[in-house]
Amino acid sequence: SASNSKNFSWGSHGAVQVAQRSNGAAVKSAIDELQKIVEEATAMATALQGRKDVAEEAKDDDAKDDDVFQHHHSLAPPLQQCSLLAQWARVDVYYKVVITKYHGIPVIVRTMKAFPDNAELQESCCSALANLTSKVVVFQEGGVPAILEAMKAHSRCIRLQSSALEALSGLMPLIQNLDENSKQTLKEISTLVEQTKDMYLTENGRKAAENILELMGEQNA
Repeated sequence: SASNSKNFSWGSHGAVQVAQRSNGAAVKSAIDELQKIVEEATAMATALQGRKDVAEEAKDDDAKDDDVFQHHHSLAPPLQQCSLLAQWARVDVYYKVVITKYHGIPVIVRTMKAFPDNAELQESCCSALANLTSKVVVFQEGGVPAILEAMKAHSRCIRLQSSALEALSGLMPLIQNLDENSKQTLKEISTLVEQTKDMYLTENGRKAAENILELMGEQNA
């Protein structure tokens, strides 16, 4: 069938193509683009670390000015793709299934690891993970540590903290029952939730924080 698409206004990114329910090609395309960017960022980070190691051994400060360093720092974070996935994950079950089908969850988690310093990207990724229904896949692909790192790196970003809490709330049963280091993980979650108590979280973020604390209280009872 013919490919259908619809233009939506998307913040500062302008109009973007959003897939209709009859066509998941746009979802797959966004995931594929994201995967390529993440692979490039990961390769750059590996090369960067290698150059650092060589420079330290040779005590060569000039090595920091080479092309690999410059290219790595100029690699733009894939904000539009992450925003699209977050939007799709909020829409309905169809998009949740399509994102999971095309391995969007591991790509989202790898994106979080590749671009840890960008709060907007981290918030979009946390939002997507919060709304996707395949919680087991999120857990298995390392979603929990990625979310916790985002919360620690951007501790004053209200939107990110709210989305991260929503994501963690849905993962709590898996953390409590399947995490080999659940005691340490739950201690870390408790600390991070405590740090948000004086923040003006979104309504869903506040409810998620309350749910997390309630579940932890039940486990400790």
